[in-house]
Amino acid sequence: MNHRAFIHVSLVLMLFGGSASNAATKAKIIKNRGGEHASAAWFAYVLSAVQRNYFKPVSSYDLVYFAAQNMLEKLDPHSAFLPPRSFQQMRDDTSGEFGGIGLVVTKAPNKPVLVEEPIDGSPAARAGIKKGDKISAVGGKSTLPMSLDDAVNKMKGRRGTPVIITVERKGWSGPRDFHLIRDYIRMKSSKYRTLEPGYGYISISMFTEHTDYYVKQGLKKLLEMNNPLKGLILDLRGNPGGLLDQSVRVAELFMEKGKVVSTIGRGGKKDELFAQGSDLVPGVPMVVLVNAGSASAAEILAGALQDHKRALIVGEPTFGKGSVQSIIELDDGSGLKLTVARYYTPNGRSIQETGIIPDVVVRRPVSWKPRGDGTSAQIENDYVEFVGLETLKAWSKFGSSIHEKKKGEKSGG
Repeated sequence: MNHRAFIHVSLVLMLFGGSASNAATKAKIIKNRGGEHASAAWFAYVLSAVQRNYFKPVSSYDLVYFAAQNMLEKLDPHSAFLPPRSFQQMRDDTSGEFGGIGLVVTKAPNKPVLVEEPIDGSPAARAGIKKGDKISAVGGKSTLPMSLDDAVNKMKGRRGTPVIITVERKGWSGPRDFHLIRDYIRMKSSKYRTLEPGYGYISISMFTEHTDYYVKQGLKKLLEMNNPLKGLILDLRGNPGGLLDQSVRVAELFMEKGKVVSTIGRGGKKDELFAQGSDLVPGVPMVVLVNAGSASAAEILAGALQDHKRALIVGEPTFGKGSVQSIIELDDGSGLKLTVARYYTPNGRSIQETGIIPDVVVRRPVSWKPRGDGTSAQIENDYVEFVGLETLKAWSKFGSSIHEKKKGEKSGG
């Protein structure tokens, strides 16, 4: 709900004095005038009727929040009203920085929190927390009934504040308490590794404020480790998107100057974003891995590299989230995520609903078995990575003509 709507509702409530009959009278008067005042008056009447007649007391604050949430949800799947906690969580996610103990975790219903990975250099990592550990309590409270968000929020907090987590580990005689001091945590949104000599791999989990920095550093390391670098896989699978400007900055690392994305908003207003950098690995064949979890900014990057014939896209059709959301912060710490435009690839393709269609569509065959000729352990159980690497090798062998002859759908039946 924007500031003007809040003001309208507040003014009407002041006029009504909380009376349902007065509200109805005023609603009729204002309705005859039409426009936004009529809508505000009708809403205020409903609010007053609920407050006066619902079987238990409910605050106008809660009712307005409920209304705002439902209003935004009805507009489209990606617009949303975010209460203060959710809004702060979104800001943490997109910044990649927060106060906490530094753990990547998962949780199943009625199970303890499971550690997927301690973040390097974090309080948890320094204390010896390991992958596979179970966190059965935070601050003395069992994590079994908690949601994942609740458990994570209890571990987060202002830098320098203490928290106690209770950890269970296979081989221990019982749970142990760890007394940790929260610190400033920066999540790395990109990782790199060498798949085989000459072939590099970079993954991007989300486009946060520092993603382009991490990708650039990964590229430099891969160039040092592989001389020459024969091919590069960029993995965007499961990447839900994030910051638009970061997808453009990452595109700048792999392409010469050119259009990355255009947007068309209200009234047909069109904006275009262009790469202003230079290709850090010119001439190096690239494959971009995508799946149904690749969305928004991830689709923008994949679409730009595909349209400019800089990379072949391998995997499954992407999610198809081709809408632009603007973030509006409200005075009480809540916020709006509001769709304001649609994305289009450099060639004018709409991403909405259709997504990015891969050059090589890959579905893992049920009967596929990892080959036994020394392929690195990381890709032995990942058929999509396997196909991506084979595509890079074919590119190295046959040259740029691989772009002209798309492989079509690849399936093991």
